[in-house]
Amino acid sequence: MIKHIVMWRLKETADGRGRGENARLIKSRLESLRGVIPGLIGIEVGIDFSDTPDSADIVLYSEFETREALDAYHAHPAHEAVKPLVLAARTERRLVDYEGWGNTAPFHGHGRTVMKPIRMPVEEFTTPDPITATEDMVIEDLRQLMENHGIRHLPVISAGSVIGVISDRDVRIVLGLPDADKFQVRAGDIMAPAPLTVSASEPLDEVAYKMSERKVGSVIVLDEKDQFLGIFTATDALNALIEIVRGDGASRS
Repeated sequence: MIKHIVMWRLKETADGRGRGENARLIKSRLESLRGVIPGLIGIEVGIDFSDTPDSADIVLYSEFETREALDAYHAHPAHEAVKPLVLAARTERRLVDYEGWGNTAPFHGHGRTVMKPIRMPVEEFTTPDPITATEDMVIEDLRQLMENHGIRHLPVISAGSVIGVISDRDVRIVLGLPDADKFQVRAGDIMAPAPLTVSASEPLDEVAYKMSERKVGSVIVLDEKDQFLGIFTATDALNALIEIVRGDGASRS
């Protein structure tokens, strides 16, 4: 079975419609392909509600009988008819295509099955010993750290403890200020203080729920002695999802 997942970020406005309206329209149009395209086993479109700096706005999850069926889907007139709407509305696109087992899917055919919960600690997908910042770092140093290491979140450390977190969005906002202003900004000025913390043994699904509830893109993970262990981000959560859907995550528990 072939699984095809696509995530998009959308423009604030496109074709006279707002981001939310375009997301709902894309969902409706894509899900209307169910039962229309040969070899398409199932299709589901979800609209994000967490609205964090790391969030995509909309995600497509679909299953196909074969790779040839996926190729036929891309070229099918019904799919081609939806593409202009998506192209006009999107700013960013991420794609994963892979072969997976049928019994791990959130649906099978037109019926639904429920995935069995896989209980594993968040530590399994935590980034240990991450790159960190200090309160007095200037904006250019923060930008370079993120760019050089390909990261979007920086824990801010003081006396060995995490006192805040800076996201790439925080940095981009400051970089848009006049030079006289942005050169005065330090990490301590823009960090989100008192970040959400979880224990390394806390179940992955409970951590993801907390992140969704708090609308945050990362959490600080503490070991059994309440010492800083690492950071778990929305990107880590997506990697966990992919492993679990593929069936790889079961071997970790």
